[in-house]
Amino acid sequence: MQTSPLNPTIWRTCRALANAMRLQILARIIAEGPLTVKMVMHACALSEPRASQHLRMLQSRGLLSATRESRWVRYAASPDPLVPHAALLLQALENAYRQREPVDAQVLALTALTHPRRVQIVRALNARPMAVSMLIATCRISRPAIYRHLAKLERRGWVACDTGETYVLLRPEHDLARALMAIACSPR
Repeated sequence: MQTSPLNPTIWRTCRALANAMRLQILARIIAEGPLTVKMVMHACALSEPRASQHLRMLQSRGLLSATRESRWVRYAASPDPLVPHAALLLQALENAYRQREPVDAQVLALTALTHPRRVQIVRALNARPMAVSMLIATCRISRPAIYRHLAKLERRGWVACDTGETYVLLRPEHDLARALMAIACSPR
């Protein structure tokens, strides 16, 4: 499978974010401003190592910045300019929190792209609707695997079977899913 630098980045970012606790921590930082590991630990009833691990994971995906103040490190919701999709994704997550979108709905949207093959399928369908046989040839995915990935995307409202076995890319209902689709379909 030929991949671009964006493929692993977006699916790994979605995999890291498709976690209710990480989304809860990010929502708290967005709502309250920069927080330390201890503050997150107490607010979310986590152990210190667990809170630190979640914060580092969010930072590694370009969604948090860390600033040292004396012996404390404060984490703020701030997109890393070196991560191309971080600003768009963080804005979509902030909107989801402000609109009180349930965490379950956010996780559902994020899990649409937690596999590089689904990113590949979304990109292929963004170019044009395709029959399953064409998707198999374009993406080089086995028939059973393509049906598994298409079923997952269909359950999340990203694709639909148009006629026969032709699939089309849909416009997802929620802002977060639309932002993820825009990131997945952006030029390489």
